[in-house]
Amino acid sequence: LAQTKFVHVSAEEVVPHIVTHSERHLPFFVVDCRDAREKSVGKFGASWDVDPKILHAPARMREIIKALEAIRGKSHICIMGVGSDPLLDELSPSDGAKLLLSDRRSTLACAEAFTEAGYPYVSIIHGGFRACFEVLRRRYSTAELVDLDRWKCRPSRHFVYKNLSPSVAKALW
Repeated sequence: LAQTKFVHVSAEEVVPHIVTHSERHLPFFVVDCRDAREKSVGKFGASWDVDPKILHAPARMREIIKALEAIRGKSHICIMGVGSDPLLDELSPSDGAKLLLSDRRSTLACAEAFTEAGYPYVSIIHGGFRACFEVLRRRYSTAELVDLDRWKCRPSRHFVYKNLSPSVAKALW
């Protein structure tokens, strides 16, 4: 992939503003570009869903960009992908690498679409949903997430398995 021209913003910076609905000068607006399966097992209620399949459909992407016209220049668009999957990385490093590459392509395509449409403040959340989940888990509550399925959500699943005894974890996997 080509060198990115986007600034990465940390989950530690974004999550508090989502959870507390902060009225900062330039509010964060999270665009979740994970696939539907990922979102169905945990997402932020205050994020805007973009299906990564439409990122390469210019007409559909223009519709999304147009729907968000009211926040152009008034919000900092933060693109959120999947991030990594430590459990997948442990069990199948090649599949983990494929996930990261696909995720990076989706987040870059989404960020480029907003930038090309003239949105002045566009960043990618470093570490994606996984990093945001970890900030929630450590500093707030995962109850802030909508439709969280602890056994299917990638970062939650890893945390649950990591805290099980090895024999129980192996039996479940």
